[in-house]
Amino acid sequence: MKVADVFKRSLEGIKQNKVRVALTSCAIAIGAFALMITFGLGEGARQAAATLVASSLNNQVIKVSPKQPESSFLSATTLQEYNAEQAGKNKNEPKLLTESDIKKIEGLKGVGQVIRNYPFTLEYLEANGKKFVISASQYSPIYKPQLVAGEAGGSIGVDGIIVPEVFLSQLGLGSAQTAIGKTLPVTYFDRERLASRIQNFKVVAVSKKPITSALPSNFQVSESAASKISSFQSSDSSKVGYGSLTVVVPAQYGIEGVDVVKQNIAKLGFTVSTDAESAKGLTDVINGLQLFLAAFAAATLLAAVFGIINTELIGILERKQEIGLLKALGIRGHTLFAIFTVEAGWIGLFGTILGIVLAFVLSLFINPLIAKRLDIFADSGSALVFTPTQVLGIIILLLVIALVSGVLPAAKAVQMDPIEALRTE
Repeated sequence: MKVADVFKRSLEGIKQNKVRVALTSCAIAIGAFALMITFGLGEGARQAAATLVASSLNNQVIKVSPKQPESSFLSATTLQEYNAEQAGKNKNEPKLLTESDIKKIEGLKGVGQVIRNYPFTLEYLEANGKKFVISASQYSPIYKPQLVAGEAGGSIGVDGIIVPEVFLSQLGLGSAQTAIGKTLPVTYFDRERLASRIQNFKVVAVSKKPITSALPSNFQVSESAASKISSFQSSDSSKVGYGSLTVVVPAQYGIEGVDVVKQNIAKLGFTVSTDAESAKGLTDVINGLQLFLAAFAAATLLAAVFGIINTELIGILERKQEIGLLKALGIRGHTLFAIFTVEAGWIGLFGTILGIVLAFVLSLFINPLIAKRLDIFADSGSALVFTPTQVLGIIILLLVIALVSGVLPAAKAVQMDPIEALRTE
């Protein structure tokens, strides 16, 4: 029997068991669908992280800070109203980095530019008839801030301030576009809280809602403003200290060089972190979901394997006379084995294609929704990303599983006695 005849005969066998084949194919389709979603979600997360790194983070940057106890942070989405009675309490003087520390770091191989980040604290911001406690950081041109309005290039001006989009409503600034150019009076005290100053900041840009801890989740002011406030709040103006450092490793050293420099800085007793680590954290939750979906897909495929075996065994019992007749006509065992194995392959192929089609259809509807609700996918626009390699890999995997599942029923058909089979009514 020719190969074409084997495929033709196997398709005829499929037609004789339409209902069982359809149900088994549906089980395989669910497994294929789960695998597609699993791989698609993983690829989408990787592309989203790559987009974030390219647009906002810098793989050649190491953040350095002195080791000190953990402290509590303000909410990233809601401003707290200022309470004069609680102000200044439980504010211990933080450890700072000195010029001596910087010289040690600058002496390490692979260290390029070192940006000094001044420590400072803003007491409150007055807006919309209220006083709000705010957290601010020093703006760094090393990063490309994701903005919804305004501009922030190499400098934001002496009195410039970048406001997070999530606070616009509370501050009564209206939309991101209308907030640009407005003035925000900010009050800050000296270290002993005996004197205070008010500085009027001008809104130069509005930043998007942060999607990773690597990006500033607070207000950002210029380096000159940070230096001025830090000097006013220093208990000893003769001693210059820095809250953290941004160490830039030249691109020629690559990612491996960044890791080496990071380890060497850590050996000096400082706390270090990189943007690459922060970007990697973005995919942790996605990876957990992937494992869950993969386990679900594995369980579904295991059930589908037994479904294929059951479908084929019942089909063989129902087609005993046909099998006996084929054997009586001289069909060899390996040909008969091939017919029933290919039948199982057809079932797996039908189910796989159905599952892949369903995954593609779902992605057309779910990608826009997820992109709107989860900021991590806002730039890439797709949470589910399917590649030709993924699709081909799933087809081959499930086809192989289906063919292996057909081995037992096919072997049973080969071992059947033709005379006994022909006597079956």
